[in-house]
Amino acid sequence: MCWAHMKKKVENRICHLDNKDIEKELMKDIKMLHLSSSKSVFELASSLFMKKWNMNNKQKKQSILDFLNYFDNEWLQSNDGWYEGIQMYAPSRKKALEATNKAIKDDGIFRERHVLSRFLTISLTMINSWST
Repeated sequence: MCWAHMKKKVENRICHLDNKDIEKELMKDIKMLHLSSSKSVFELASSLFMKKWNMNNKQKKQSILDFLNYFDNEWLQSNDGWYEGIQMYAPSRKKALEATNKAIKDDGIFRERHVLSRFLTISLTMINSWST
C-alpha cells in the first residue's frame, strides 16, 4: 500500500481520539516509522513505537488502546509495506508514478495510438530528452 493511502486511513482512525496533542504526536511517530530505510530498521522502530505508546498510556484510555490494536494489526502485522525502504529505487508514493505516466502521455504520445515504428521513434526521442 502506498504511503498516502495508508496515512489517510490512519488519520481517519486517529481523529477519534479525544486529545489533539496525542493525535499529533502519534502521527509524528508514524511519519518517523515511514522513513525506515530497511525491514530491520522498520521492525525495530515499530517495536519501540508500540512500547512507547503502551507505556505512555498510563491511564489506560480505551480509545488509545483501540487505536494501538488497530495500528498493530492493520499496519504493522498485515500491511507492513508502507515504509520508505520497502523497495529500493521505487517511489513510495503512487503519485510519483502517476506523474511520470502523465508526462509520457502528455509530452510523448499525445494520448494517441501509434503504429509500432512511430511509437518506438517517439519513445526514443523521449528517452533522449530525459537523459540530457
